[in-house]
Amino acid sequence: MALTIPCQNTNVVSLGDFIEHVSSTVDCKDPESVASVAPMLRALANDRHLVLLALHQQMRDLFSNQRVPTTQVVVLGGGMDFYVRADIWPAAEAAGSPTYREQAAIYNCGTGQSFPCLMTGHFGPGLINDLYAYDPAAIIGYPGEPVPLTFVERVRLSVDQAVMFLPHGEVVHRLPPEKLSISVALMILHEIGDQHMVDMKTATLRDYAPELPSSRRSAMLRLAGLIGDGNTQQLLDDLIVASPCPRTRLAAYEALSKLVPERTTALWERASGDTDALVSHLASHKISGLTNG
Repeated sequence: MALTIPCQNTNVVSLGDFIEHVSSTVDCKDPESVASVAPMLRALANDRHLVLLALHQQMRDLFSNQRVPTTQVVVLGGGMDFYVRADIWPAAEAAGSPTYREQAAIYNCGTGQSFPCLMTGHFGPGLINDLYAYDPAAIIGYPGEPVPLTFVERVRLSVDQAVMFLPHGEVVHRLPPEKLSISVALMILHEIGDQHMVDMKTATLRDYAPELPSSRRSAMLRLAGLIGDGNTQQLLDDLIVASPCPRTRLAAYEALSKLVPERTTALWERASGDTDALVSHLASHKISGLTNG
């Protein structure tokens, strides 16, 4: 569950002081230690120039840097195992515009919380978050899979409180605020687990977050399946044997079946014996399609 922490203070601290404080006093592996910095995060967000100064720097960089930053996130700074960022949340009427396509996609689905973060409001009425309990261990992981959800609570990222989002067991459905809003977040660097994306209209699994390492590996292997050669085949075979990540093994099977179509049936029969339910389930589905097709 999310932990809501009242923070009604008007203190202001600089970004440098905040980063130094977290670096020297906070154990980023301990959620209670991270939550304890909520009043100081609130004081950081009280700096009305915090995000604007970072935005100005990005604007200056446009003259010398061809890399255009995202319209959703402004990275403010960080330390060894954390970073601080601002998230921009457009109002409902603006979310459909091309400028805010990334945010509109976020509003349209729920996200399984797979990492700890501490957030507070900085500008505007604040993002609305509907929290649902679910059991990630009970999810096989295939698109269209039903995801039983139980509504828990609604929390807003307002300027009078901080919210500590804890990993596992919760789907967060972000709803557009009435007006443009900006939040400031303390993000903890960690090994991100599979982050489920849930279609809230149907309560079914849509996909996985594209920024996950497993999603990036899968995309790379899909490309390998389209342009690979004999060396690629051996690398894919090696990954099937050695990779501890089920999604990586599944992507390797799919890539091999494209590179060597004559091995398709044998590959999916092999995959059906995988120890992970996601791989074996989708392999059985593939075999059924081959048999019936």
